[in-house]
Amino acid sequence: MVKITTDTTSMLTVAEGKELGIDLVPMTLIDEDKDYREIEEINVDEVKVLIEAGHKLTTSQPAVGEVLGLFRMANKENPILHITMGANLS
Repeated sequence: MVKITTDTTSMLTVAEGKELGIDLVPMTLIDEDKDYREIEEINVDEVKVLIEAGHKLTTSQPAVGEVLGLFRMANKENPILHITMGANLS
């Protein structure tokens, strides 16, 4: 069976991902010199507070090592389909 993975730009909640059997890889949210792993280290309400306070937030792709870790679990019997956001949508 194919395992589906995606990053948190998919707009799935952790609960929805679990229900659908989809693994979510957190994007990185950057606030000046502080990095947060989306969902794991900062939630939507906290992001809203930062934006309302005038912070200019940016994002970055998930850590390459974390995605590679997912791929290393793949084999012929357990392939992985990883869905990401296209560069022109970012």
